[in-house]
Amino acid sequence: MASFLQNKKLWKLLKKNNDFLFLLVEESASNLIGFVAGRAVSNYEEKDKLPSKISLEKGFYISELGVAESHKKNGWGCKLVNFLINTALLNGFSQFVLVTHDAINNPAKKLYAKLSMQILKNDEEKLFYREVQQKRIDNRPETDYRPYYYKSFQWFFNKTIDISKSKRYNYATIILKIFENGMGIKGWSLERIIEQLEASTLLGLLQNGNSYEGYFFATIPSEQFEGKSILWIDAVSITKGHQKNSWIQKGIDEIMKFFSEYDFGIIGGRSQNPVVFKLFTKIGSGEYLPFSRNYTKSEMDFLIKNIYEVNKPNVEGKLNQQIGICKNTYKEGKLGDYPILEFPNAEQYELLLSQNGFNRHEGDSVILIKFFD
Repeated sequence: MASFLQNKKLWKLLKKNNDFLFLLVEESASNLIGFVAGRAVSNYEEKDKLPSKISLEKGFYISELGVAESHKKNGWGCKLVNFLINTALLNGFSQFVLVTHDAINNPAKKLYAKLSMQILKNDEEKLFYREVQQKRIDNRPETDYRPYYYKSFQWFFNKTIDISKSKRYNYATIILKIFENGMGIKGWSLERIIEQLEASTLLGLLQNGNSYEGYFFATIPSEQFEGKSILWIDAVSITKGHQKNSWIQKGIDEIMKFFSEYDFGIIGGRSQNPVVFKLFTKIGSGEYLPFSRNYTKSEMDFLIKNIYEVNKPNVEGKLNQQIGICKNTYKEGKLGDYPILEFPNAEQYELLLSQNGFNRHEGDSVILIKFFD
């Protein structure tokens, strides 16, 4: 590892063949601890041999990983791969493949298992290998067969009506774990999660190999408003390690494709989280209520009639129908350990809400609507 930076030929080759190359350097001594590299599957020399489920657009090949002997068993390999994966996710990739030795004592196999990577099978669901030609010490040729490992990040959506009662508890258990990690608090019970499951139209889970990193409850009312369908976000959360990878926006995009028969023109939700406030600003260029203007009577009447999250506080006398503030909707108070003023116009939004009695520490939330084309 110490001679790595001095090997100019290897250094140039790594930079030339990969879209991303990251070095881990010990700051105090400028010693190289490790490195990781990768490239788009479309730039992988054996892409034509990969199974059809590996997308040329979404696939990413992890080509190199190295950690100095002096720093092994400290988790640096896992951290380097995760850093590369997160960088690739931010650049639009969601499927990851790599090749490693099949030897029983290969420590990399344990590392990839920790990262929820699975052995990749071909289109006939059989194991397949990359053939690597190399020479033995005595200069005789030898073929080394190395398996591919694979993981993907993907939203999977189901209509809640199709989820049997026997499976709802299992789903609720998964969702509770994501909620406590992503929000940084406890308080949502399994019973209330099942209640939400029964009230929503859709449930989405963000799958990461064999684990889950997010949930997405949504409602699509059968009735339209002024000729446009509304997508209502009932509840959503992403685990802390993946909150900066635009997964909520990607979930919205998946729903739009999943229900392409609907002519969506409105997205809505009830929240107290500035991250959700910011998310809505990125969707289209239409009016954003209540920040652009107050709700009209026809708009609020439609929401009260068709959206459970609006109807319930209205029945309980907790809804300000002009501004959309719902008082004391969350008994836990402030849901999460998120910052308040970390995006453009945040102060403007907070000022409008506070002037109308909004207090998230008392569990207040606000009805949000964004119109888009």
